[in-house]
Amino acid sequence: MRKWLKLAAGFVLGVALVAGPSACDSGGGGGDETEDVVVVPDEGTDPGCVPECDGKGCGDDGCGGFCGHCFTMEGNLNDDLCLPDQTCTACGCGDRICGTDLCGSPCGSCATNYLCTEVGACELDLEACDAVGISQGQEAAKLKSSEDGFLVVYSMNSEHGGTVRKLTLEIDNRLGLGGPTGPGEFPAQFKSFNEGGIWLHASVTENGTETKLTPSQGTINIISLDATGGTFEAHLDKVVLQEAILEDGTPIKMPNGLNWCLDGVELVADLAVTPEKCGTLPIGTLLNKAIGNFQLQNCAGDWVDLYEKCQQSEALWVVATAGW
Repeated sequence: MRKWLKLAAGFVLGVALVAGPSACDSGGGGGDETEDVVVVPDEGTDPGCVPECDGKGCGDDGCGGFCGHCFTMEGNLNDDLCLPDQTCTACGCGDRICGTDLCGSPCGSCATNYLCTEVGACELDLEACDAVGISQGQEAAKLKSSEDGFLVVYSMNSEHGGTVRKLTLEIDNRLGLGGPTGPGEFPAQFKSFNEGGIWLHASVTENGTETKLTPSQGTINIISLDATGGTFEAHLDKVVLQEAILEDGTPIKMPNGLNWCLDGVELVADLAVTPEKCGTLPIGTLLNKAIGNFQLQNCAGDWVDLYEKCQQSEALWVVATAGW
């Protein structure tokens, strides 16, 4: 009897398990305490929705999907770059040379003594300069021509408050040095006085101590330069001169040394042309010959040509002989 009852109970339970779901679906009694299960369909899977992406590069396609994604220059996904018209922000630095572009990608950095502006340009940080500009002083420029080119030496001497500042610009295109032959923009930097053909250098003398400086950044804009003479003119833009020691014509920058900033400084002087010959006599070493041109340093420390005052003043030539 007990065995039959166990079989009957098992049969009834099996029927209940099979019939359970049908009863819930029909809403029959006994289901009030059971909560309905809400199933959310996957986005973008509606077969009846047509995505609208014409002329769109990013953002919602109207069907729960995307018309595309935006990326930085480095290839990183960044959909924050999607604009309201559903196009991506244009990445790229363009004219920017520092800071970041609109996508957050780096565009570069500025050199020492420069600040990056909002438009990505490097501007001279005048507050970081030990000295700024130069008071107008005595200017002079010399031109020496030869068959293989010419040499121009411009200098400005300024004294203010007991401090003497001397600014010198040399241009030499002879012997393949590659110096400028006419107007143009040139970097205010050089590796050595033995190469490059254009050298800007300066000195500051204070309390009897002279400090030499050479440029590390900036531009020399030559406005007027003619091998036959006339007026020499050049502008210094965003130039930073730094304290240096010259070893065999090569500047070695001094860490934490003096720096001098020059921006918008104009260099203008009439060129004094050094003649190739002095008088009509041929150059030679014997009697009735003209002395060949050479340079000597005067008391002010400037190098001058013998021919610079040709036939304008007299010179004493001393010749000494010895025998044994």
